[in-house]
Amino acid sequence: MDDIQDPHLNHEIDVEIQALDQSTENINKALLETEKMKDELKARKKDTKGKLPSNTEIDYEESLSSHFAKGINFYKILLLLIIGSFAGVIIEMLFCLLKNGYIESRTCTIIGPFNIVYGIGAVCLSIFLYKYRNRGVWLSFIGGFVVGSIVEYFCSYFQELLFGSTSWDYSQFPFNLNGRICLLYSIFWGILGVFWIKDLYPLISKYILKISNKLGKILTISFTVFLIIDYAISGIVVYRWMNRQNDIPAKTSIEQKIDEYYPDEKMEKIYPNLEFK
Repeated sequence: MDDIQDPHLNHEIDVEIQALDQSTENINKALLETEKMKDELKARKKDTKGKLPSNTEIDYEESLSSHFAKGINFYKILLLLIIGSFAGVIIEMLFCLLKNGYIESRTCTIIGPFNIVYGIGAVCLSIFLYKYRNRGVWLSFIGGFVVGSIVEYFCSYFQELLFGSTSWDYSQFPFNLNGRICLLYSIFWGILGVFWIKDLYPLISKYILKISNKLGKILTISFTVFLIIDYAISGIVVYRWMNRQNDIPAKTSIEQKIDEYYPDEKMEKIYPNLEFK
């Protein structure tokens, strides 16, 4: 019993405990890394059996090239913003046609069918899910659920902040947050996250790889400049529409031209779901 009180022995015991703690931590890290490797290998095997190109194939093709939109770089992000803004409008218009039997505008621009919400959604899903593109679908679902909900909430928030208007309201849905997002549509975002990063992203990347570097850079910058101008003009027109709702008369020749070319009837067709608060 006297030996137990020996300070040298106590020090040796403490050192041994620290060594065992470090071993436990190393083993846990190794187990976690092994699980990641197993999950990725299973996901890659499953993904490459589909008819669509997989992320594994795209990764390999990009590794052999010096393409201008390789991986998630500046050009790829701009292209995804452009493609997402356009494709989202078309998909939702088709969904409206199948659901309601008629085509209704889902654009947020006055020139062309583009919607920044879908573009931002495509970019955010790509950036945040890119590292999980070759992992199991459960990670893509959770990522899509969280990222999509955040994007939708803040797009609604800033639209109301800037223009005093909303384009959707989920107040009648259960488990909603300030009417901007709800559980049902967050689940849809999760499903979309899986579909996007596993199917659409590699398919889009495959066709992007076919564009030459010189032409691709020119087209990307040109379309980006066009969208910036389009969104800016659309914002000005919507802002003037908001002022008309508040009985604020046109003060400049530009505002008069806006009132002439974009009266309330025309704006209601372009933005059928927009409501001013």
